[in-house]
Order: sequence, then structure tokens, then C-alpha cells
Amino acid sequence: MSQAQDISETSPALFADVEITMTTPTVNVGQWKSFPVTVTVTNAGDLAAENLEIYINTCIGDLETATSELRLGGLVYASSTFQATETGTFNAVSATWKIPILNGGETATITLNYFTLTEEPIGLFAYLAQMSQPDIDSSPNPQGSQPCEVTEDDEAMLIINPKEAPFVCGEDVTLTTQAEVDAFYRTCFGDTGRPSIAAWEYDGAIRLEGSDINNLDSLGNLRFIAGGLSLINTSVENLGLVIQGGAVLGGVGFKAINNPKLKKITLGAVIGFKGEVIIQNNPQVELIVLPWESQRLQNVSISNNPTLTEVRHDGFRIEEVGTLTISQNPQLTAFPTSTIQTINGNAAINFSGIQSIDFSKLSTLKGQLTIGGNPQLTEIIGFDNLKKMGGGLTIAQNAKLLDLGGLENLERINEGGLTIVQSDALENINLASLQFIGGDVFFNQLSLIRDLRFLSKLTTITGQLTITENANFTKMDGLENLTTLNQNANPGGLVLLDNPKLTDCCLVEDLLAISTVQGNTDIRNNGLNCSSIEEIASNCTTLPCSGDITLTTQQEVDDFFNNCFDIPFGRSYVGSITLQGIDITNLDALEELRSIDGNFSIIGTLVEDLAGVLRMSASLGGNFVARNNRLLKKINLGDILSFNDSSSITIQGNSSLESIYLPYDS
Repeated sequence: MSQAQDISETSPALFADVEITMTTPTVNVGQWKSFPVTVTVTNAGDLAAENLEIYINTCIGDLETATSELRLGGLVYASSTFQATETGTFNAVSATWKIPILNGGETATITLNYFTLTEEPIGLFAYLAQMSQPDIDSSPNPQGSQPCEVTEDDEAMLIINPKEAPFVCGEDVTLTTQAEVDAFYRTCFGDTGRPSIAAWEYDGAIRLEGSDINNLDSLGNLRFIAGGLSLINTSVENLGLVIQGGAVLGGVGFKAINNPKLKKITLGAVIGFKGEVIIQNNPQVELIVLPWESQRLQNVSISNNPTLTEVRHDGFRIEEVGTLTISQNPQLTAFPTSTIQTINGNAAINFSGIQSIDFSKLSTLKGQLTIGGNPQLTEIIGFDNLKKMGGGLTIAQNAKLLDLGGLENLERINEGGLTIVQSDALENINLASLQFIGGDVFFNQLSLIRDLRFLSKLTTITGQLTITENANFTKMDGLENLTTLNQNANPGGLVLLDNPKLTDCCLVEDLLAISTVQGNTDIRNNGLNCSSIEEIASNCTTLPCSGDITLTTQQEVDDFFNNCFDIPFGRSYVGSITLQGIDITNLDALEELRSIDGNFSIIGTLVEDLAGVLRMSASLGGNFVARNNRLLKKINLGDILSFNDSSSITIQGNSSLESIYLPYDS
């Protein structure tokens, strides 16, 4: 074997490898426009490539991204420039670029300038037609072949004026320009040969999105949209004749969001409707007419429409909705809720000009109800059929709301709690049938509320009870039947803060006794006797209901009546009673007291008479004493039919006394 043979056998093989690429600044050129195309040829091998012929021309074929066949002859060649060491020559007639030699690792570049004759897609193809050496990974194509498919690295292609695949009429479609809206009409309806007066039907959803869309005139006969209609960020002022005259909407229903010029939404001619009604953030909309067929709506959300004054519904009554949100519509004075029977989610009526809320037919509310920030709202009526709520109840910032009478049949709030705040005209929390509240209870800034007397049937609050900043709240009356507090809360507790007139807090001791969690109790800055647990304890000692007792204040006299007598008449007391002190001014609370087993003494008080005490066939088992009562004018013991023979009567130092009636049995 020769030395040359040894070298050839041990040296790596040399090869040529031609690669072609094509680029242009933009493929969206349009019609009657000039544009450049740069073709780059690279020899990625080690062996020089000789006598290269690169064919550059339009091609013909169907492409998935084109709406029609690529147009041969859609371009006019203008000129070329060369940027390479050996650039060769370009023949515009044969569309051939000849390169004598391209060494390994070298690149040759040519820029061709074209002029478009059409706006339709144009295929431009470059490929290696001939070369003296074999290519390591491809085979040259003979000149004249014009494929529109790149299969090897010595081929390249551009599509000028490409177009997206057209939507199929009947599928969901999004149109973003006025031209697309009009073309949609031509494609799916106008060019189909159907009569212009025929009602059009579309099986998919239509979404119109973009400020370039300013009218729907071309969709005038569109009556049936199976997938629903959406207007997002458009410039339209109204729906024109779209979905009018016995129309049907399905799918997503109807949405109008962020349409700055939209003034009127009329869906009253929609006799078949499924889906949602979502109308949000339309700054000029004034009128909304709900679909004629609205018996069952998935969701209704009408919010942030600052000029909306009227929502009208002239068709079949609304009976069931998924969720209901009416919010941030300050000029809206009414909304048709009186026929709704079922709400499967939450309901909210917030920050509107609504004056009255009527849910006369509502019997099922699976979520929570929020009514807040409605400055003109004066009444909530018609919840007569609603016995329970799945979620919480929040009433907040309704400055003119007078009462909650419409909710007086509500018995149970399953979860979410009860919040009533910042409603200065509200005189009573009249939830007279409410027995169970799942969650926290919060009463805040209710300036006219004096007590909780209309919560007298409430037995259970599973969360925390908070009563704060109520200017005229005076006593805790109304919670006497509450037996469960903080059942499930963590940390739970009882909070009484900043109620300046709250002075009757003895019920708090009972609430603390029943609480399952007491660690979060916070009682401060209330009225006299109610600003700490210790203060309440020292002023709320329970009076006995038998045995000798001395009462020294008017409050004790009144509490004695409330605590010790639970029958309406004929009350008897076993033991002696002494009333002593100038704080006692009347005995009205004891007017039904008929029998005292022991002594009855009135010393140093400011009472004027005995009122109804020991009247109507009364009995006194011990002594009677009336001493130093400077305002006492009359003592009437004439109805005492039973007076102990060994008892005495002592009447001294009563400077204003005018008459005395001794016991009948004396």
C-alpha cells in the first residue's frame, strides 16, 4: 500500500453541505407594495461547492394557512443586490442565481426587490437546482420544479400576505374589526344565496371585540345565535336589528363589557334564552331591556354602569337565577326582583339608587344576601316565603332604610353570619323569627337602635357577637333565649365597645356563662355599669325571689318585678320587702303585687303613693312601715282583706301625707 493510500484511508472524508434561508422584514405586505427578500446560501461542509444554481421564484400549491391557491405571477421582480465574496450572477428572466464557487464555511447573500400585484397570499420559493459536487444530506431539484413545500435544508420558502385559516360558519368566532364583521355577513349569509329578508341562524358563539367595531348593521337579520353573543370593548351605540323579532340566544347568553359608547341594550325580543346576562363597565348605557324569556337565568350581573337609569322586563316572569349582582349603578332606581323564586348562589344589590327591594316570591336562597351602599333605599319587603338562607346576611350603609320588616319570617342563616352596619335610619333589628345564625354577628354604627328586642327567638350564634359604636344602644334586651354562643368560632367571643348609653348589661353574665369560647371577650368604653366584666358583675347581683330583701334603687325595684314574677296577676312574695332610698320614685313595677308574707316597709323614698301595690283583695302577713317619705301624699291599705292581728302599722315623718286608708281587715 502506497503512502498516499495510507493517508486517504486514515483522513476524514470531505463533503459539501448547502443550506438556504429566506427572510423579509414583513410578510404582511399588501397590494401594490414594494418589499425586499434576502436569500442566504451557506456551505456548511468542508468541501468547496462549485457551479451552484439557485432557483428563486413563486410557487403554486394549497397551503393550510391560505384562503386560496398561491398566485404565480403575483410578484414583479424589480432589482437585486449582492453581498458576498463570490456573488455570481442573477438572471431575472430565468429567476436563477449562479454562484461559481462557495468554499466550505462561506456564505453568499442576495437581496431581491419585488412589487406585489395582489393582496392574496403569494408563495416565494428558493432551492438548489444544480451543483457539481454531491450534497451530504440532500439532492438538488431540476430547474422548473416549483414545489410549495420545504423538505430539505437546501430549500426555503416565504408566504407573502398570509391569511389565517377562515372560521367555519357555525363554529365559535371572534371578530375584532368592522371589516371582519361585514365579511362575516358576506361569508356566512350574504353570499349563500338566501333571501335578504330571511332570518339568519348561527350555530356557534359570536364574540365582537375591539374598538374598530362601530355598528352591527351588516348583521341586521341575525336572529338565532346558539352559542350566545358578546360585545367587548367595541364602539357600538346599540344592537341595531340584531337578535330582534323573535330571537333566540343560547350558550353563554349575552355579555356587554367595556363598551364606552353603548347607550341602549334591548333584548326584549329574545323569546328563547339560555345562559348569563353580564352587563358591566358601560359608561353611557341608559336602558337595559331583559330577554322576554327570562324564567331561568344562569347568572345576572349588571354592574358599574354609571348612567343606567332603567332595567325593564316585559316578558315571562323571572323565576330562577344562578347568582344575582346589581352593583355600582348609582342612577338605577328599580330592578325586577318580585317574581324570583329561587337564587342558587349569592345575591347582592349594592351602591345603586334603588328605593325599594321586593322579593315577594323568593323561597330559596342558597348563597348569601348583601344589600349595601344604597342611599335611597327605604324598605325591604316581600321576603315572606324565605325561611332560611344558605349564606350570610349583610345590610350596610343604607342611610334611609327604616326597618327590616320584610325579613321577619326568616328563621335560619346557615353560614356566613349576620352583619348590620352604618344604617342611621334603622330603628329596629326586627328579625322576629330568627332562631339560628351560623357564623359571626356584627352590629355597628346603628345610631337609632336601643335594644335587640326583635331578636327574642334567637337561640344560637355559632360565631362571635360584636356590638360596637351604637350611639343610643342602652340595653341587651332581646337575647334572653340565646343558649349557644361561639359554638364553632375560633377564637370567637363577645365584644361590646364604644356604646356610650349602654348601661343595662346584666344579660352579659348569662352570655358569658353559655359561651364555649370566652378568650376573646372585650368589653370597654360603654355606659355606666357596662365597661368591664368586673363592673357588670358588681352591679348585676341577682336579687332573691324569697326571704327578706331590701331594694335601694329604682332599677332594683324594676328588676325585682322582672326577675321574680312570671304570671300576669295575683303575685305573692314569701318574705319581707323593704324599699329604701331617694332613688326610688315609683312603685309601678310592683302594681300587681297582691300578697306579702312578711313586712312591707317604705323608708326615705320619693314615691307619692303606693300605686297598685297590695290592692284588690290583698294580704299582708307582717308589719307595715312608711317613714320619712317626703313626697308621699296617700297611703291606701283599704284593699287588704287579710291582716295579721299581731302586726302593726307605723306611719311617721311623711311631710306631704294627706290621707290614710287603713286595712279593711283591721
